[in-house]
This record gives sequence, C-alpha cells and structure tokens, in this order.
Amino acid sequence: MQNTKIKNIYRLIAKTAGCALIAALAFTSNITLLSHHAEAASIDVLGSSLVDDEILWFARTIYSETKKSEEQTLVAWVIRNRVESGLYGGDSYEEVVLARGQFSGMHATDKQYAINISMNYGDTSPSWDSALSIARSVYYADADLNPLSSEVMHFYSPISVANTPSWAVGLEPAHTVADPVTSRIRFAFYDIN
Repeated sequence: MQNTKIKNIYRLIAKTAGCALIAALAFTSNITLLSHHAEAASIDVLGSSLVDDEILWFARTIYSETKKSEEQTLVAWVIRNRVESGLYGGDSYEEVVLARGQFSGMHATDKQYAINISMNYGDTSPSWDSALSIARSVYYADADLNPLSSEVMHFYSPISVANTPSWAVGLEPAHTVADPVTSRIRFAFYDIN
C-alpha cells in the first residue's frame, strides 16, 4: 500500500513538474527508491504511447462534454468510474468513450465531432488545456479523491437537451451543478446501477 502511494505521488510530480524534479530529488534521501519511481514515471511521461493515448481519449471526451473546469472534473470521474467498472464497452478509456450511444460528442452525429476527435497534445486553448490537465490528474489520482461515488456513471446536461433522457426520468441526481447566474441545472449526475 505504501509503495503504491509513493508511486502515485511520484507520477503526479512527474506529470506536473517533469522528470527533472524527480531526478533532482534522487540526490536526497533514498536514492534507490526515488530512482526506481523516477524511471517508472518517465516511461509514463515520455515513452508510453498506451498511457499517452489513454489520456488523450480521456481528455477529448471531457472536452467534448463541457468547457467549464468544475464540470470537466466531474465528467472525468464519471468516465473513470465507467472504465474501472468494466461495464461500458471495454476496459480502456478509448473503448469506453467510443462505445456506441455513450458520449454524444464522440460520435459522428455531433456537430463538434471532427474537432473533438482531432484535439491533440500540441493544441492549446483554455478549455482544452483544462481538459488535458484534468484527464492526467484523474487518470493518476487515488480513488479516494473521487468527489462522486464510484457508482455514479451517468450524467446529462439539462440545459443542453430538449428532453430528459429516458434513463433519468423519475430519478433524483446524486449531484448537480447549477449555473451561478441563472441557477438552472447545467449538469446532473446519477447512480442508476
């Protein structure tokens, strides 16, 4: 358990401050342990196309659903909950987010589809940068940091759709996000399992 937490800490450091910081820390105490974790973290950062692809599909989906960072964080945890559950079309982020009928922004019928699936690491805008940062953070975060129950795997945006989806009719959301100006519900999150 302790090694897992240490590994997660070093991965987060590597993601936010870069591998150079871990290399510098290696000259302090416990050089062997830090070097081992720095090497593992640098593989995730620099060489693992699998991890890079997972985070990229994760970020694309977050970006496709909302441009507001508070909402992006909650959407990210719903996506992670789905991936970890194994109930939504696969066990990778790419498989889950591209599963039929799941995330509307990731399907060709969405008017922003071409933009959503083409976003990449070199692109930049405040909402894309936020989505990418949140995807990295949630991907590596301990499950204890999830602000939602791990059973919350559904959401929709009442202000973005004409009708409540059939799966949500008559259900109370586990969490909502209201517009600060109008107080209208922007997002509703559900545990329907």
